[in-house]
Amino acid sequence: MSEFARKYDTDPRLAFLEVGFGLWAEYHVYDPGEKVGVNFPDKPFQAEFMRHMTKEFKVTCWLISKDAHVAERTPFKAMPDLLALPFGIFDDTFHRAWKPGYNRTGGDFFGLDRWQRAPAGGEQLIESADFARMIGGQWRTQASAFHISFMIADQWPRWMKKDELARHSAACGYRYKVERFEVSESAARVTIANFGVAPIYYDAYPAVNGVRAAESLAGLLPGERRDFTIASGGTAPALTIESDRLIPGHRIEFEAKLNP
Repeated sequence: MSEFARKYDTDPRLAFLEVGFGLWAEYHVYDPGEKVGVNFPDKPFQAEFMRHMTKEFKVTCWLISKDAHVAERTPFKAMPDLLALPFGIFDDTFHRAWKPGYNRTGGDFFGLDRWQRAPAGGEQLIESADFARMIGGQWRTQASAFHISFMIADQWPRWMKKDELARHSAACGYRYKVERFEVSESAARVTIANFGVAPIYYDAYPAVNGVRAAESLAGLLPGERRDFTIASGGTAPALTIESDRLIPGHRIEFEAKLNP
């Protein structure tokens, strides 16, 4: 993991990193089951690994499975200081968290406010066209309730049209609106609100004519707004949101409704 971090921690092609133990890093072994210290890492090593991840990854957001809440196989309940580490939570069967049960318990254990400082995501398995319609009908509500930033879509492209997938994708993560854009000859004042379901977890800067604000949009929670002063203006100012985490050809879009 140290070598991986040295190579990829600042690589914009890597959005988020899911890590852990067991099959697919999901903290379980189907057959013969988890035997801690035998076919599954012992708890001291797991704790060491989590602290090591925090040390090595300075930029890239990393997540562990909600299954890591089970005290018999992981150290988090016995070592509550581990909960302060900056990892997010992923759920590989997201729809099962929509009702009380095992998946919901895992999310609750790691903290209902963890999304405010680390991403929430995972995978949504799609079994049929009927199942896809059921998931799609509740998607916006549940993505908002759990403050989802990303979701592996499994077979959704098989069952849904591209415009439907685009709407479901847009229901996740941050969403920005420019509420104020005042410009002088040499400076600008900008107010940006987040009306998405989660903050952005990487630095992203409002910029005018390519000149960035000193402060980032990172951590701006849903329903919050932030004021920026930028040392650029003029008669034809161009406002953008810039981030070194974007891959070439991508941009952060925003809405704007401003009075003349």
